[in-house]
Amino acid sequence: MAPPSIPLIFVRPLVEASQITFTWLPPTSDGGSPITGYILSCASPPFTRILQEYDRSTFVTDLTPGVSYTFSLVAVNSDGSSEPASFRTVVPGYRPGTTSNVQAYFLNNDTAIVSWSTTTELGFSPLINHVVRGDAYDSLDNLYNNSTILQTANSTASFVSITSLGPYKYRFYSIPVNSVGYGPLGSFSTLLNIPPPTYSSFITSSIMQFGSTLSGSYTRFTTPSSIFISSQLTVGTLSGSNNFPNYEFCVKSTTVVSTFVHSEWFSPSNLSLGVPSFCVVNGDLTINSGVVFKPDLRFKPFVTLFVKGNLVVNGEISMTGRGQGSSGYTTPLQIAYGTYSGVSNPLVPINGGAGGDGNLAGDNASVAGTNGSGGSTGGGGSGCRDTTTFPFPPFAKISPAGGSGAQGGMFGGGGGGGGAGVNNAFVGSSGGNANQTIGGIASQFNLSAGGAGEPPGTNPFSMSTIVQLEGARGVGGVLFVICTGSISGSGSITADGLQNSTILQPNIPGGSSGGGSVTVFYSTSYSLATLSANGGASQVGALYNGVIRQGGAGGNGTARALQIP
Repeated sequence: MAPPSIPLIFVRPLVEASQITFTWLPPTSDGGSPITGYILSCASPPFTRILQEYDRSTFVTDLTPGVSYTFSLVAVNSDGSSEPASFRTVVPGYRPGTTSNVQAYFLNNDTAIVSWSTTTELGFSPLINHVVRGDAYDSLDNLYNNSTILQTANSTASFVSITSLGPYKYRFYSIPVNSVGYGPLGSFSTLLNIPPPTYSSFITSSIMQFGSTLSGSYTRFTTPSSIFISSQLTVGTLSGSNNFPNYEFCVKSTTVVSTFVHSEWFSPSNLSLGVPSFCVVNGDLTINSGVVFKPDLRFKPFVTLFVKGNLVVNGEISMTGRGQGSSGYTTPLQIAYGTYSGVSNPLVPINGGAGGDGNLAGDNASVAGTNGSGGSTGGGGSGCRDTTTFPFPPFAKISPAGGSGAQGGMFGGGGGGGGAGVNNAFVGSSGGNANQTIGGIASQFNLSAGGAGEPPGTNPFSMSTIVQLEGARGVGGVLFVICTGSISGSGSITADGLQNSTILQPNIPGGSSGGGSVTVFYSTSYSLATLSANGGASQVGALYNGVIRQGGAGGNGTARALQIP
């Protein structure tokens, strides 16, 4: 005969604010004599409790929150006590609160980053770690068995990398853990891990066909957040193809937008730079009055809104001031194939309207950017020339030119040129080369403004402590709206350039930026109040030497509504 073996502990103690509950199973061996009971004890602070042989759990109350307790349990028979089985050291208190602002986005096709904000409540016990949980669902929102991902991050972490994702829709949580237990699930972020649409040839992958693939393949997916895909998107034409290493999309069901929230349609700001966006609505979409549907960030090649139903716009859908440069691209951007309202194979050309040539401006004048056509964007306006005759010998006339505007590009209108210097021979700088959106830098002194653009031009010589006479920030962007039903409403769809207004009114204004490109497709009818890709209006300067000067207006881009046959 011998003492029993140790009791079996499979479950960690259940900890509450001032109570601990213990659970165990009998030893695997009773030593040859029946077990007569158990003894639960704690060395510090001292505690002992005698339990019956049939007990399998017990709880201890009146404990001090925030104090560590380590309990052990022995089994007893007529021949003695077993070796002690130790429970995990615990600290009574409260479970942690929730983590907030959980965000998930892709690094590549099978790896995601899940990030979160700090926990709202920590109770008496410090955090031990975070458990990131990813539940996998199919296209019908059925939870997949045995596909949940669990990964641990340390207590101070705010993100974790998740690898080996399957082809599912995931719902990610970050669950804080302390010695009391797990916090509630709290907020979550949805991520769809799907392969990008593929095509047998780049010639078939136009903007419209890509959007059609998304709207057809993901009819059950209604996440409120956008999906960032780090996988190449190829949009081709008959003469070549344009490759984008990343793109993003979201898919929703019938939606009424009363308040526009960027994160419900586009990826987080730090991921969206230079990334084309596809917003797909499998049903009707209504933009209420006063709502502006517009990405927060500039530097977007284009945004596509694909509505598989009717579109009612009483607010605004906009890429005004949201364009980016397209330097280095040598192939037009193919929107669709076929003939729509007499337009065959509509596209956005590589080059838009020319920028206004500051050298051609008359005295104290400027030159507007050239309008775009056939889907192209508008050029930036030139900065204003400053013409002055010195009122003393030799009474010389000087006339430095304003900077020329930039030519419109495939992803945005041209930037405006900088204003000329005052009473000197320095000219304003141009608004960037062809297909660039940069605003031109103004010439010397306080009185001359930079051109509108992205980034805007400044006057680095300005002595003003308020502003360096910076131009307006942004050029008209590129926007596609594809609707399989009707488009109506009292609102607008826009991709306008910006008037080069500044905080301080300059004497010698810079040029305004060019309009972008908007192409709207509809099936049954079209009756929208406003559709525009106008260039920014001319900036009017302050009176100087008896003359009011104006910067060049941005050229208009293309705004067109085409019917799907």
